[in-house]
Amino acid sequence: LAKHVYTQLTGIASSSDEIQVGMLGITFFGVSLGIQYLAKYIQQTQDRAVLSELKIQELAELNRHIVQRIRTGIIIFDDKKNLLLNNKAAMPFINAQNTPNEKILELLHQWQDNGDNNYILTPAHSAAEVQVNFSALDEKGHIITFIDDISDITQQALQMKLASLGRLSASIAHEIRNPLNAISHSVQLLEESPDLKHESDQRLLTIASTHITRIDEIIRNILGMSRQQQYHPERLNLLDFIHTIKDEYLNNPSYPNIQFIIEAKDTKLIAPFDSSQLQQILSNIIDNGLRYSLQQTGEYWIKLQLSDDHEKAVLNIFDQGAGVPDEHTDKLFEPFFTSESTGTGLGLYLSRELCTLNQSQLSYVHNDGGDSCFQIRFAHADRDIVMKLSTEADKE
Repeated sequence: LAKHVYTQLTGIASSSDEIQVGMLGITFFGVSLGIQYLAKYIQQTQDRAVLSELKIQELAELNRHIVQRIRTGIIIFDDKKNLLLNNKAAMPFINAQNTPNEKILELLHQWQDNGDNNYILTPAHSAAEVQVNFSALDEKGHIITFIDDISDITQQALQMKLASLGRLSASIAHEIRNPLNAISHSVQLLEESPDLKHESDQRLLTIASTHITRIDEIIRNILGMSRQQQYHPERLNLLDFIHTIKDEYLNNPSYPNIQFIIEAKDTKLIAPFDSSQLQQILSNIIDNGLRYSLQQTGEYWIKLQLSDDHEKAVLNIFDQGAGVPDEHTDKLFEPFFTSESTGTGLGLYLSRELCTLNQSQLSYVHNDGGDSCFQIRFAHADRDIVMKLSTEADKE
């Protein structure tokens, strides 16, 4: 353009130059406009790419937090069965060398060999059952493992079963109590009768009275079990609560020279539980432990060990008794099962039911040291337990 202006001023320009210069100018302007449009489009595309990358990073961070906080355990293997990723819930199945434990690897081999899935597994030092599932993650051979705690589902099913059983048992207990009262009254009249003075007759009446009392105690326990459907969970500081229980036993003249030991690794363990029901459970287990310790060693001895397991409080109750025989372990929490002639066999059964109502677990576990104990695994400290009110129990 500058050259064309110069030739025009000097008078040496030709008419054909104007057409060439015009076409060249139009071409330059067209290319310039196109480049500006492309530059703007590229900049917008780059901005969108940067924004997408930030969103992907944010989603990846959120996914990482979700995976770590989810209650389902997740373990991801590569095609050579090496550990790539695991979350916090899967830590009980990870060894100190950051490798899966042998049981998980064994189940993985079984799944690859025969395709079976939905394995049930009980972790060490725990009564909680978990369900293990494997699934192929992609075409590169990655395998994802899901470890689900099925104890909550089991507790809900058991709770429904116990509720139905409680209503049925309460109805039967009411029907038994009426004739039992008549029998008890008749026995009392016979004891006062002057015609029954023989020693053998009095012994038979004593036997009848004893068994009437025992049946009446069973009926009271069954009715109490039905009424326990109403409860009021609260957030309990377990260590403070256990110290309160200890003070009661130390001041109880029925247990002279008692040794009551408390071990706690955390002083601020919280658990949602009905305080009166927890006291009933602990009193029943501690009374049994003190009695068996006295039979074995001649001393009243009990130890309560409180610890934390993945944000869930765990209470182990030890005694110095002979322990439960292996053949009785499976029947330990069944109703009316007892190894003593004077027991009703409902204490541990009711204790486990109360734990179930409070979404906790009561079990009898064996430790590595050879000693055994009763263990209560409480619900998560942040879990909200819905208060359940049984109007039928109130009517009773």
